[in-house]
Amino acid sequence: MGSETAILMKRSYSNTTRTQWVMSFVRNRLPNFLYDYVDDVCQEIMIKLMRADERQGSKIENYGYIKQTSMSVMIDFMRKHRNSQITDSFDDQIHDVCSRQENPETVVHQQKLLELVNSIILTFPNRCQITLLLYLRGMKINEIVELTGNNKAMVRNDIYRSKEKLLNALNNKGIQYEI
Repeated sequence: MGSETAILMKRSYSNTTRTQWVMSFVRNRLPNFLYDYVDDVCQEIMIKLMRADERQGSKIENYGYIKQTSMSVMIDFMRKHRNSQITDSFDDQIHDVCSRQENPETVVHQQKLLELVNSIILTFPNRCQITLLLYLRGMKINEIVELTGNNKAMVRNDIYRSKEKLLNALNNKGIQYEI
């Protein structure tokens, strides 16, 4: 770590209000498959903000600017990790169900349902898999557009068609489910 980065990090720890806001913002917006990287993303955001503070000569308090910087860093981070971890994390989610539930019957049922949904989604074209998994994790259409680089109409169409295919496949297996 260079001396410039160390100085920047010292300032960030004295700035707890902005740091707490950024941490909260990132935790609420970063997809689940990247949750282990929240600290890394926050640190990168804080370094960018502190460099901007130095350029301006004072602390930036404009939360619109802080939000835009945070979104930019998160999107860049998601682009770096998008293909390898989107499908891997869904597999991890199937196995993590056990740790969050108490009733063994519920755990088995949810595990089987997640495995079934995963197997159905894996039959979709790659673009539709990624788009649907991001959507199911709570990302908004505009965020998916920025992350994937596809246009808005294509993303909406992929989500609509993929949801329909998934629901039809579940219904054909006797499972009534709504997204």
